[in-house]
Amino acid sequence: MNIYTNNYVKSLKVKNLLEKKLIKEKIKLKNLKIAIGGDGTFLNCVRKNKYNTKYNYIGINTGTLGYYQDVSIKDINNFIKELKENKLKTQKIYLQKTIVYTKKGIINIYSLNEIVIRYKNYKVFKGKVCINNAFLEDYVGDGLIIATPFGSTGYNKSLGGAIMYDTIRSLQITPLGTINNNKYISLNNSLIIPSDKFVIIEPNDSDIIITIDGKNKYIKDVIKVKTFISNEYIKILRQSNYDFIKKLNNKFLNYI
Repeated sequence: MNIYTNNYVKSLKVKNLLEKKLIKEKIKLKNLKIAIGGDGTFLNCVRKNKYNTKYNYIGINTGTLGYYQDVSIKDINNFIKELKENKLKTQKIYLQKTIVYTKKGIINIYSLNEIVIRYKNYKVFKGKVCINNAFLEDYVGDGLIIATPFGSTGYNKSLGGAIMYDTIRSLQITPLGTINNNKYISLNNSLIIPSDKFVIIEPNDSDIIITIDGKNKYIKDVIKVKTFISNEYIKILRQSNYDFIKKLNNKFLNYI
């Protein structure tokens, strides 16, 4: 499936319109995957295709914010024109890899946005946090978000984390509801991790929930979680007039 859409009427209508235009212009999508919908649709499209690096991905926004969906409905004709004339730009977006070590073995996880680590039933999370082998803190709070630059404008941003250029290779740890008192001391700020470092989290309790790009995964008997920005990436197509700062302005500030 080269055109991936949610089931909303608006998205299905846009899909039908797009297919007609592509046929008219005799354009075959080949290795291009088009997600029509909102940000969730884009993430589901990439996930469904197993983060395959041989594909190019682009989104058409029929949702609300649609931060990942670079093409608006009014831009479809220009998108098709640039696609036909090979004027679209390609950007590499690096994936986050997480290795969960359990008593029964390891679990490998890839994410585009972030992982969120909490305890089952969302009780207070306690755990040791290290960067490589250097001890950072004994964290106490609701949980931890470890976000990619691509995901920095999502959940991470809503909790006061930094917005980062999405082509940078790094990770960002953002605490979720940190508890600080005369017994517990944890960082309240986000910490940006360079690409040559990894994050280790050792939970005090072994049963945790990891939310991977919005999807919850309950894992038992966890010893530690290791997460880092990998050398693997997906390729996203951008329109020729794409500019990261203009996009931030348009999506969050609307000055222009």
